[in-house]
Amino acid sequence: MVIIISFCNLFIMKKFFLITLFFGSIFGQVSEYHQSLTTHWDTVEKSQMIYSQMNDSPYLSLSTSTPPFYSNQSWRYEPSSYWHNSDKRDFYDFLKGTKYIQVNTIGDSWQKAASRESDMSERDRKAVKNMSKAIKAYLSAIGFDVVRFDFEGEDDKTSFFDMGAKSSCDIGAFQLFTKDVSLNSAGKLRLENVRTQFTDCNANQWSFSTKDRYTRWGNESKVDQLFLKALALTFWQYVPKDDNYRVSLHNVTYSDGGRIVFPNTGWTKNKTKEYFINNDIDNIEGIYEQIAEKGQNKYTIAVIKSNEEEKYNIIYLDGAKNTDDWIEGDLKGEIFKTATPNLYKVHWSMIYKFWNEDALGFIDELSMLNIELDPTNSDPSRYLKLFPIKSSNEKRNPSTGDFVNSGTGFAISKDGFIVTNYHVIDSANMIVLESSDITDKQRYSAEVVISDEKNDLAILKINDENFSSFDRIPYTFKTNLSEMGTKVYTLGYPLINSMGESVKLTDGLISSQRGFKGDISSYQVSIPVQPGNSGGPLFDYKGNLIGIINAKHIGAENAAYAIKSNYLQNLIELLPNKIYINQYNRLNNYSLSEQVTMIDDFIFLIKTK
Repeated sequence: MVIIISFCNLFIMKKFFLITLFFGSIFGQVSEYHQSLTTHWDTVEKSQMIYSQMNDSPYLSLSTSTPPFYSNQSWRYEPSSYWHNSDKRDFYDFLKGTKYIQVNTIGDSWQKAASRESDMSERDRKAVKNMSKAIKAYLSAIGFDVVRFDFEGEDDKTSFFDMGAKSSCDIGAFQLFTKDVSLNSAGKLRLENVRTQFTDCNANQWSFSTKDRYTRWGNESKVDQLFLKALALTFWQYVPKDDNYRVSLHNVTYSDGGRIVFPNTGWTKNKTKEYFINNDIDNIEGIYEQIAEKGQNKYTIAVIKSNEEEKYNIIYLDGAKNTDDWIEGDLKGEIFKTATPNLYKVHWSMIYKFWNEDALGFIDELSMLNIELDPTNSDPSRYLKLFPIKSSNEKRNPSTGDFVNSGTGFAISKDGFIVTNYHVIDSANMIVLESSDITDKQRYSAEVVISDEKNDLAILKINDENFSSFDRIPYTFKTNLSEMGTKVYTLGYPLINSMGESVKLTDGLISSQRGFKGDISSYQVSIPVQPGNSGGPLFDYKGNLIGIINAKHIGAENAAYAIKSNYLQNLIELLPNKIYINQYNRLNNYSLSEQVTMIDDFIFLIKTK
C-alpha cells in the first residue's frame, strides 16, 4: 500500500496550499512492472549541505542510541491497521534491511519541476525542487542508500532492480503530507503539521508526525531548510544497513484481494522438457518466452496440464529482475479453459506476487500465447513458444478439432489453388479450408504446393474428394505499382474466437509504396487488421488484386503491410505445373458492396494444427 503526495501550484495567487493523501498500491497494481526512475536534480551529497545551515534545530546531530528515537521525540508513532499483515515488523528492522526508497507522488507537479519544458513558473519550479531536495536529503540521512521519486528516469526505463536490488523487499515506499503550505503577502512561507509514512514490501506501515498545531515560518528562499527541520522532528536517526534484516515476501490480504506466496512446485526447465517429450500433451502446453521491451521482465514460463480438469498451471522458469522473489518452479499463474476455443480465463501472479484473477489469455494466429492482465485497458503480454518443437515430440497426435492457428486464404484458379501467408501454415500437420457461406459451409483439406518464407507467401492445393472446381475467378492480378492514396480493401477472418467465423471487410488507403523499414516488397496501408487477417487479398476499388495482407505494425494504429502481387506472380511461375490464372477483371465498374458479393465465395478461413 502507498499513500501518495498530491499538490497544486504552490505560489499562484498566494493561495492556500494543500497536500492531499490518496491510497494506492506500489506492490499490487495491475501494471506488471512498477517503474522507478533516474534523478534530474541535485545529488543528495549537495543537498546534505543544508544540514550545516540549520544549527537552531536540536535534532540535527544524528543519534545512534539504542532506544527507539520515535517513541519519545516524535509526537506520534502509528502502526497502520489498514493492512492485515502478519509479521508486525519493527521500524528499526525495516530501516536496517531496506536499501532503496521510492517517494510516491500523485499529479504531475513534481515531474514538471524536473522538466525544463513544462509550463510551471520558475518560482514554483524552484520551490518544488527545493522541497524534493529536502526529502532526498532527509531519507539519505536516516540511512537509505538510494532515494528516487516514482517518476524519475522515464527516458532510460531503469528501475531499482537495474541498480542492484534483488527483491522487492529491498525497496520501501515513502510518502509525505502536510496540512498547509502557504505564502503570505510579506513573502513569508508557512508550514503546518507534517506527517510521513513508510511502507515495506509486506504492507507493514509506520507513520510519524510533528506535534499538533506545529507551525513554522520561513523565507521563500529557504523552503528546503523549513521542510528538513520539520522532517527531523518526526524521526531523526541514522540506521546502518544489515543484510541479516532483509525479509522475503509474505502473504498479505486486503479488501480487494492480496498476495499469495504459493509453495514451489518443484518443476525445472529440464524436468518440463522431459515431460513434454515423453507424454501426449495439449497444444497449449510447452515452454514460452516473453516478447518484452527494454526495462521489462522477460519471463520464461512453462504451461503444464494440472491434475484438475480443464486447468493448466503456469510455472515460472526464469527472467524476473527481482531474482530473490522468484525461484525456478514457482507458480506464476493458472489457465482455465472456457466455452470459446483458444480463449482462456487466467489467474496471474504479478511481479510482487499479488494475485490477479481478472486476466484473460488467448492463442493468436502466430500460435503465440497472449496474456491480458487488464482486459479493459492494456495491451497483452505476448509469449513465443520455444518448446517442444513439433518434430521433437513424435507422440503428439491432436484430434481433428484441436486447431491451433488460423488465417485467411483466397483462390487464384478454378483448380483449387489457394494463396495465403507462409507464417499461417508454417509447421502445420493439417490444413483445413472453410468457405464463408454460413448456411452452406464447405470444408476442404489442403496441402502446401510451394512456399516462399522470405516473402511470407505460400500456395496451397485443395486435396479433397468433395472438391471438383471453383466457378470462374472474378478478379485478376495488377502487377504494376499502385499509387499512394489509392483506395483499397481486404476480406478476411480476424479474431475468430471473439468475432466469429464470417468473412469481414475493412478498407483504407495505400499510405506508402514501401513497407516496414522501407521494404520494397510491401505496401503500407491504413487498413485496420487483426490476427486472422493474414493471407487475405488486398484489392483496389476496381477489383484488381494488388497485394496480400501479412502484418500489422504493433503500437501504430491502422498501419498494416501487404506483399505486392508481383511477388506472388513470381512464385506462381515456379509451380511444377502451370496453372490457368484469370486474365479478365469482371469486378470493374461494380460498387464495393457488389464486388464483395462476387468475391466472398473465393475467400477461405484457414485452420491449421
